[in-house]
Amino acid sequence: MRRASKPNLLESVERFLKQHGISFEAPSLVGLSGGPDSTALAAILHELGMKKIRAVYVDHGMRPETELATEFAIVLSLCSRLGIHLTRAKVKRGAIENRSKRLGIGPEAAARYYRMQAFRHELEKHSLQSLYLAHTRDDRLETILMRCLGGVGPRGIEAISGPIIRPFADIPKSVVLDFLDEAGLPFSVDSTNASMSYRRNAIRLSLIPALESTIPGWDTGLLLSAEKTRLADEAMKKTREAIVFQKNRDGDLSLSTDSFFHLPEALAISVLFEGGERLQDARRQRAASSAHGDIKKTLPTESVRRFSFRLFREAYYRLREGKSCEAGGFSFRSEGSVIKIGFALEFMPVHGYFLKIDDPGEEHKNFRISGLDIAVIWGAIPGALQLAEGSFEFPLLLRSRRPGDILLFRNGSKLIDVFLSEWGIVAECRSLIPILEDRRGVVAVLASPWKPGMNRYRFEPAGIDAAARFLSIYVKGV
Repeated sequence: MRRASKPNLLESVERFLKQHGISFEAPSLVGLSGGPDSTALAAILHELGMKKIRAVYVDHGMRPETELATEFAIVLSLCSRLGIHLTRAKVKRGAIENRSKRLGIGPEAAARYYRMQAFRHELEKHSLQSLYLAHTRDDRLETILMRCLGGVGPRGIEAISGPIIRPFADIPKSVVLDFLDEAGLPFSVDSTNASMSYRRNAIRLSLIPALESTIPGWDTGLLLSAEKTRLADEAMKKTREAIVFQKNRDGDLSLSTDSFFHLPEALAISVLFEGGERLQDARRQRAASSAHGDIKKTLPTESVRRFSFRLFREAYYRLREGKSCEAGGFSFRSEGSVIKIGFALEFMPVHGYFLKIDDPGEEHKNFRISGLDIAVIWGAIPGALQLAEGSFEFPLLLRSRRPGDILLFRNGSKLIDVFLSEWGIVAECRSLIPILEDRRGVVAVLASPWKPGMNRYRFEPAGIDAAARFLSIYVKGV
């Protein structure tokens, strides 16, 4: 490989790594798409003497096979020349589109989920300390514009975020392209980058050129606004973290109405955000408690969501009126002298079935949905799933299984698909298995119609007071 005559990019990355105290000897992973940015990053890390670097290439299954084959050949050739071990991760065709529709998110977000899963797998498998990504200054600007237009606020991509390192965060893409040209390095161009159906592409191809032609210095101003927002958020976060939440036995958080409503509006809304973040952190920690190492806890996961300011502001207004509401997947309840924050039971648009089950009281409730006969009663039904009072809360949601469902225990967690695989239930039939859920997560897996005795509970009945009542749920017709 010919060395570039102008080592500006190389020197910038070296200076960045030294300023942040990043070891050149640490075993690390680089995301390598074959595009210009990641190609340049892999080459520069090699030039800097990082010998313990591995690369992962993610095939999202969204482009023509011929294009992907050409792209992978470029990636493979580069890694061979640099002596970098390469892993190829393939996403099943249609998986990203299905996830996008199922969760009501954009294809970019769905693709990012699978990409991060591939990165996480490699990090954990090889005990790697850091993940290098090649986001440039241009990517930061696009992200800030996307978040502003989406109502999230002018927050950008951080150069250092947990194990993720972005050495190009302050470097324009033009500098990267100059480096590649002078170094004689080939790279791939993703054909979907020209599609206006993706929001980021529309911003890059239409909005940014308009800003360039009409508002000189817009990029510097936008980055400055993002930095000011980051500093303000940090200051407000320190203030809101000092707010004392009480953790209730049901997992909800509560604080006094007096302390809450004496706060300025902006800080009060921020406190609701803080409550939501703490609940999510607790859920993530429980989901990761059976995993080894810290990577799984620090990389972005499916459960992490960007909270909507509009929804949380509406929740604040409703609470101020003494009303309860649900917003952004959380429930906000005004109960006497306290405000309570917990998870809401979400009825997500999915392909399958779902049934809301309220407390049956003294009645014997019967339902029929999607070919299933369902009976619910306080008391015993032979062969029924039995849930001890106190191990769940109403309303319950009986629904079809979703990929990625997790059952949490007191001391760990497990993917429901792993249970079903261990029980010998083939993949084609798993969507039929009923899942019981409350607003704190999956309560039970009702597989006994397929495999007698093979139900699994969030809290095992053996750990419940023997005097407790039991709710029986009988499902037939699976």
